[in-house]
Amino acid sequence: MPVTTRRMAREATRALAEANMQAQVDQQIWGQMAETSLQALVGQMAVMELVTPDQKEEEGSPSPEPVELAEGETPSTASTKFPFVWLLLLVSLAAAGMSLFFFSRWVPVTNPRSNLSSFDPLASFDPAPFRIDVQAVDRRFDILDQGVVEQRAHVDEFGDRVAGLEQRQQRSEVDADQLRGRLTDVDNEVDGHLTAATAKLAAATPPKTRRINWMSFDLGARALPRLSSPTAYYPGITAAEKKQVGGYGPNAVLQPWLEHEPRYCVSDTTAQLAVRLPRPIVPTELMMEYYPIAEVGAVRAAPRDVELWIPVKDPVARAHVKRAMRMAHPETLQDPANAHLLDANWVPIGRWAYDVLADSSSQPMHVPMELEALGVKTDLVLVRVLSNWGNKDTTCLVRARLFGTDKSGQVETLDG
Repeated sequence: MPVTTRRMAREATRALAEANMQAQVDQQIWGQMAETSLQALVGQMAVMELVTPDQKEEEGSPSPEPVELAEGETPSTASTKFPFVWLLLLVSLAAAGMSLFFFSRWVPVTNPRSNLSSFDPLASFDPAPFRIDVQAVDRRFDILDQGVVEQRAHVDEFGDRVAGLEQRQQRSEVDADQLRGRLTDVDNEVDGHLTAATAKLAAATPPKTRRINWMSFDLGARALPRLSSPTAYYPGITAAEKKQVGGYGPNAVLQPWLEHEPRYCVSDTTAQLAVRLPRPIVPTELMMEYYPIAEVGAVRAAPRDVELWIPVKDPVARAHVKRAMRMAHPETLQDPANAHLLDANWVPIGRWAYDVLADSSSQPMHVPMELEALGVKTDLVLVRVLSNWGNKDTTCLVRARLFGTDKSGQVETLDG
């Protein structure tokens, strides 16, 4: 609070206190004056002996002495002299009282003792309730000033914080705009690269044609029982079904399946299927297939680790194939189960893992080398199953397909 405001408040407080004290003094003075005037009036009346003779006789007082009448004065006029004097005295007292009242309103009473020697109005007046502790008021005003200063400091600090947050927000908005611009540039650049890459890929990709499955029973491929694992027939299969070509056994793997039934199973955790192809080819991809787990549930007999073997007569090409497979999978150079039935020309050209938990039950397995560049071609292949998915007694094959490049040189011509 400013100093001028505090000074004005102090002066107003002192003026109010003085006015209250003056009002108390006036009230006590006029009360005492009224009481004194009443006592004087009562004394004057007693001096005039305005009591009637009948009242005195009733009280037993002696009769008054006869009053001597002046010349021309009758008893009736003498009896009316006393009330007139009494009325004149009352009017004089009222006029004096009013004069003193108005005089006290315009002229402050400085010393009541000088007018009324027997009256002391301040003797019974206690000014303590009307006193104001100026120092206490000053202390309170100082406390209020200090509180105002502290609150202003808090408000200024809060304003600084708000201003800082606004500046940070503005910087963040600027950074966000810059990032949006950069992201837009990156998106445009990526879109440009994708468009160019798509165009190049479309130009380099040859038109898609239907591939030939060279391991098809209908195309002329046949399983070689001598090099394949013996079939484990299930109870209830007749002898005619066992002799049926393309029924149960190794040749069933070369045909499409329609029902969830046993195809070609082996009483072991490993299996081996040898196939004679209808034409010599350069193998490029092996496709393995099993029943979908969502349809049959039991897939423990499904193949897991699979290898593809072929005979390579050229020793140089065979050495290159072995070196490549030794670098990728050294364990693939182990002898197969029917190693005594195979000659030294047989070598592995790929190893893969069949996943029964995958989304697709048909899974391609690409040959990881360019056999055509080495001049390798074959019409014999060996599909070797090294393990299954947990069945300790049986391993089953459902379908196998083989894709590659025809190297037979046979060209069909149309008449006409």
